[in-house]
Amino acid sequence: MIADLNILGLALGVIGTQELVWHQANGRRQNDQGQWITLYEPPKPVSGSLQAVDRTRYQALGLDLARRYCLFYGTVPLKGTERGESPDLLDFAGRRHEVVNDLDWIAQAGWQGVLVVDTGPVP
Repeated sequence: MIADLNILGLALGVIGTQELVWHQANGRRQNDQGQWITLYEPPKPVSGSLQAVDRTRYQALGLDLARRYCLFYGTVPLKGTERGESPDLLDFAGRRHEVVNDLDWIAQAGWQGVLVVDTGPVP
C-alpha cells in the first residue's frame, strides 16, 4: 500500500459497493470443430464499484459509440484482453461485461481499475 492509505477503501466507504460475479479466464482449448473455447474458473462473488463511462468521453478514449462501457474498481486481479488470451468476465444486474483493459495497482495500492464493455444479457 502507498503510505498505508487505502484510497479505494475510503472511496467505497462513501459511495458504497455493488456485488458482481467474476468469471476468471483460465486458458483456452480447441473443441471438436477446431474452435477455440475459453475455460473459466468457477464463478466467484466480488464487490467493488461499477461506474458508467460518460458517453462524451468515448471519442477521446477511442471507444466504439455503439457499445456501452463502465469502469470497475475493486481488489481482485482482473485481466483484460491480451494477445492469445481471453479476458475475464463480470456479471451485474443481468448483464455480462468483458474486461477490455486493466490498470493494475494491486501490488502498490491494493486495488485495480478496469474498463469493461457490456456484451449483453447473462446467458
